[in-house]
Formats: sequence, structure tokens, C-alpha cells
Amino acid sequence: MNIEFNNLSLKLSNSQILDNVSGTIQKGKITVILGENGAGKSSLLSLLTGIRDNDSGQIKIDGRDIKDLKPKERAKTIGYLSQRSEIHWDISAQYLVGLGRFAHGDDNIEIIHDAMKKCDCYNLKDRIANQLSGGEQSRVMLARVLAGEPQWIFADEPLANLDPAHQLDAINIFKKAAKKGTGVVLVLHDLNISAQIADEIIILKNGRIIAGGDAKEVLSKENIAKAYNVEVFETIGQGGEKIFVPIKRL
Repeated sequence: MNIEFNNLSLKLSNSQILDNVSGTIQKGKITVILGENGAGKSSLLSLLTGIRDNDSGQIKIDGRDIKDLKPKERAKTIGYLSQRSEIHWDISAQYLVGLGRFAHGDDNIEIIHDAMKKCDCYNLKDRIANQLSGGEQSRVMLARVLAGEPQWIFADEPLANLDPAHQLDAINIFKKAAKKGTGVVLVLHDLNISAQIADEIIILKNGRIIAGGDAKEVLSKENIAKAYNVEVFETIGQGGEKIFVPIKRL
């Protein structure tokens, strides 16, 4: 089952943020959305999750129009980790993670604790969530998404506040989720991490998709130059993955 989006457009404050974009995202794979600042990555994610309404076009999740999904059904289907996961409430980290179970109508403590252990934040369960560091809050919010057991995980720059060890943990979480059949859609900036984990890549520029498809084919020096206006040196890592080093602006 897939997500299909056709002819999506979005205008904000008289600026064309997304312009007639179409594509397919496959379940059981990791799809990474790339592009320079302001390319429309976060906006596309907000449309695909139903957080924001598109001006035109259609989105189908597993064959159903996203607008036909009731709020609770959408919450069970889609888990969303925003770029700015600010926590404003004086509640415990465990209670916050437990909110991920809201759509299921329960507070299954085993699932909640398992999610926290996967994100290495079980030791924080009794701490006040909004008093945690930025990286700790990011791990708690990811655990909240996992606790909801969604069929699709969408995450906007999920590695940004994490140290290298916890970045690896998050990467492994996304890989395992995809292996179990969950659709994983990530907005990333790091080309090398994208090369390591992506099955599919979508590259945006000025609100349009300039390349999309198999990661090994899409992530090329030519497409990187088009997307970011930079020249990169390309080499191969020990695991056979591509490694890119920016050299100069074009």
C-alpha cells in the first residue's frame, strides 16, 4: 500500500510554496525528502500528514483520500514528529509518551515503556518533560510517535538535536520500522546519512520536485548541484554507500 499525491499546490502569504507536485511513497521503505532551505520540504510533509490543507490536488493513503479519514483514524494511521517539538506542559515524560496512545483509547504501559526504551529515554520517565534538554525532548517526542504504533511515520529533521549516538539509535529505529512494513518519510539535510538509510529520495527545489525515485540513482552529483547549487566530491564508504563532500558553490 502506498501514499499517492497528485498535483499538490500550496500558497502562503502570496508565495507559491509548492507548485503542482506529484509522486508515490511506498510502505515498508524509508523515503527521504531533500532540498535547500525554503524548498518546501516541511510544507510537503504537513500536507501529506493532513496537518495543513492543500490548495489543489489530492492525497490518497492506502487508496483512501486523506480527507475521508476521521481524526482518530488518521491519528492511528499517521505518526508525525515535527521539526519544532516544543513541550509546554508540566507533565512527566512518561505521561507525554502515553499521549501517543490517545487514538487507541488506552494507556498500555508496556507499549509506552517499550517505546521509551527504544528511544533511550526510559530513565527520564519521571522527569518533567519541559525541563529536559533539547535532545532529551526530541527522544521523548519520538517515543510518543512510536507508542502510537502508526502505519506511517513522518519526521521533520528528526536527527537535528541528537548527539551522534542517539542519531544512530534513531536511524536504527526508522530502519526497523520500515523492515516491519511501516512507511517512513523523513526530511533530512545530511546527504551522507540520506545515502546510508534512504530507499527512495524526493528532491525539492523552489516548491517543485526536480528528482525522485531510487536513492542510489537520485542522489548524484548532478542532482545535488541542481538542488543546492554546490559542487561535491563523491566517493564510496566502507559499506559501499556514497559519501559527498561539498567543495564549492556554483
